Amino acid sequence: MPSIISRRFPCWLAAALLAVSLQASAAPDAPPPGFAPPPSPAFIPGLRLPPGIELSEAQQDQLFDLHHAQAPRLRQLQREADAALRELRALGEAESFDATRARAAAERHGRALAALLLARTELDARSRAVLSPAQRQALEAERTEARPGPGAGPAHGAGADNHPPDGAPRRAPAPERRP
Repeated sequence: MPSIISRRFPCWLAAALLAVSLQASAAPDAPPPGFAPPPSPAFIPGLRLPPGIELSEAQQDQLFDLHHAQAPRLRQLQREADAALRELRALGEAESFDATRARAAAERHGRALAALLLARTELDARSRAVLSPAQRQALEAERTEARPGPGAGPAHGAGADNHPPDGAPRRAPAPERRP
């Protein structure tokens, strides 16, 4: 006597094959689920360029080489900063606080963060040097639009006196007293 599973197996198989064929015919150019699309030709890890800036192949190669050469150093500096921060947090959670060790860990963390910021800034400057003047100008225009600098926004325009300097909520002006 055949079991229920063996009698229904052909139905399950047919349903699964139908589902797979429908999925394949619905999106023939789409990658299968779980797969990321291939990176664009201008993909360089760590480099964030706006979509309007097109790089030549030589520029892509130069930028890739720059970022590839700096990656181990940046990773090492990040590891040092993370380790010092973990140590500092552990010292803060300990039964007895050791101020000397905490100060040393805080100084190591600060030095590692400073070195990391300097290395990233140097990499950004070298990356900008690879770009043409027109590309640098387009990059600067994109960044200016994306991040307004100091002095931009409603807090610095007319009526800016109503904003407290510490960011506290604005209060209604007190009513005028008449003598």
